[in-house]
Amino acid sequence: MPMPSIWPCACVREYIENPLPGRIGFVKVSSYTDEQDMERACVGTASCVVIDCADDDVTAAAALYVCNRNPDVHVITYFNNQKMGSLLQKHFPNIEPMPSVATEMLAKSAMDPGSSALFHELLNVDRGMTQYSAEYQGLAGIELGLLFHSFKERYEATIIGVCDGRGESISINPPLSTVVMPGMLIFYIADERIKHIEWEKMNVQPVIR
Repeated sequence: MPMPSIWPCACVREYIENPLPGRIGFVKVSSYTDEQDMERACVGTASCVVIDCADDDVTAAAALYVCNRNPDVHVITYFNNQKMGSLLQKHFPNIEPMPSVATEMLAKSAMDPGSSALFHELLNVDRGMTQYSAEYQGLAGIELGLLFHSFKERYEATIIGVCDGRGESISINPPLSTVVMPGMLIFYIADERIKHIEWEKMNVQPVIR
C-alpha cells in the first residue's frame, strides 16, 4: 500500500533500516526509475523530492524520471559535477541543483572568523532552521523598505534577499528601494516559519509604476 503523500519518505536502493521509524515513511526500491517502486514512494503526488545519490548518472536518471512523472514537483538535486545540475535545470526549471559550499565556507571562515558557526546556526535542523522563504502574494508591487520594516515589526523577521520566483537571480541585501512584485520570493530570517503572512494588514502603500 502506498504511503500517505503528506508523510516525508526516504527512498533507497541499498539495504538499510528506517532511520526514523514512526516519523517518516521508508521505501526500498530496485531502481529509481522503476514505475511500481516509485509509485510506492508516492513520487506522483509529492510536492518536493530531494535526490542525493553517490553517482551523478543515477541522480540524473532519478531526476528525469521524477520530473516526467510529476511535472509540478520541486526537485532538489546534489551533483558532484555541478555542470550536470545546471544542464538539467535548463530543460526542467523546477529542478534546483544544490551546490557544495564546503570550500567557500572554509575560505569565508578564514577571512571572517565565526562565519562557519553562523552558517551552521542558519541551517541546523536540530535547533530549528532560521532561514525561510515566502512568495509575495500582494496585489501590486511594493517597495522592499516597506516590507522590511513591516516584517520586523509584525513578525520579528528580517528580510535578507529577494528573487524573481525562479531562483535564477537572487539578490542578497538589495536596496530598500527595490520593488517587490507579486510572485517574487522573499528570503527572511526568523525564529520559526511565518505560517500565515497577512500581506493586506501590513499598512504598506503599493508602488504604481
